[in-house]
Amino acid sequence: MYDIIIIGGGPGGYVAAERAGARGKKVLLVERDSLGGTCLNRGCIPTKSLLNAAKHLKHATDSAALGVHAESVRFELAEAMAWKDQTVEKLRQGIEFRMKKHAVDVIRGSARFDGPGRIVVDGEDRSFESPHLRRSRRGMAIETGARVEAIEDGTVHYSKDGQAKTASGDLILIATGRKPEFAGLGLETAGVAFSPKGIDVDDCLRTSVPGIWAVGDATGRSLLAHSASAMGEAAVDGILGNPRPIAWNAIPWVVYGNPEAAGVGLTEEDATLRKIDYAKVTVPARSNGRFVAENGIAGNGCVKLLAEKGSGRLLGVHAVDPYAGEQIWGAQPLVAAGAAVGELRGMIFPHPTVSELLRDAAWEIVIQ
Repeated sequence: MYDIIIIGGGPGGYVAAERAGARGKKVLLVERDSLGGTCLNRGCIPTKSLLNAAKHLKHATDSAALGVHAESVRFELAEAMAWKDQTVEKLRQGIEFRMKKHAVDVIRGSARFDGPGRIVVDGEDRSFESPHLRRSRRGMAIETGARVEAIEDGTVHYSKDGQAKTASGDLILIATGRKPEFAGLGLETAGVAFSPKGIDVDDCLRTSVPGIWAVGDATGRSLLAHSASAMGEAAVDGILGNPRPIAWNAIPWVVYGNPEAAGVGLTEEDATLRKIDYAKVTVPARSNGRFVAENGIAGNGCVKLLAEKGSGRLLGVHAVDPYAGEQIWGAQPLVAAGAAVGELRGMIFPHPTVSELLRDAAWEIVIQ
């Protein structure tokens, strides 16, 4: 008998297992593939490794203005892939180590519910019971409001505003999102309510069946690795008798590239739909000393801040610059707490840093 059984070893599952194991609970983690989920093995980490290689190439070829001259620069894909594979394997080993450190039992196989509080692992032909079960899971044109009609020989045929259009390229990336995979899990057998969008959970990740929680992509609420980990931690707190809701209004996001885009909280469209009277300000990145020193006065980027008029409540923060993903975390606790702009103005930022743009925006916004 386990205190907690976790199905799925992605960022939601393995983090929950680690937190529960660290608190002395007997935990079983069932994963049919490699620990780390899509994020570590096929998504977040491999892509950032290759993106970093591309950034190094760009720095090497575009650094003459800074006095750095590189000759015969070349890119070897096989070596970049080897670095990526090595990175993934090392991080995977790190997760395996943390599972052993916290006495988490890990079984490879596909799990399915065999009733409330009971699962069967097909690959191992074994059954397990627990009072608590968890399920986890350069040059660019952007066309919004468009519908893809067909893809033929490297050409995308799409329609927009009633007009037929095409776009061609060497490669076509289909990035239409993700959806939960429930086949063979036995949710019906366990009586867990779900829809094609995900498993139904409340703000504390409890499902319709007492003793069963769900986190991560399986809930359909936020398909991000870091939100899955946050959900996993919150679910463990709930299982141990300290339920707490996720700050759904303040989950940060990042679009990785060069530059990066990141945000947390409401957009202008969100605020308008909620009938919030808001003020906004956009501060150009070239007003920041560190940014100009590293990117030149011609570099592009900005930080945008939204706040409620009158109260000054911070509604949302968005950034576009090479460091946006590393900046946005500082705004997350302020948005989550419903803090006023004055609190951001009172924070002390190290100088020179690009993050100072957040404070600059707070001082420039007019909330009255």
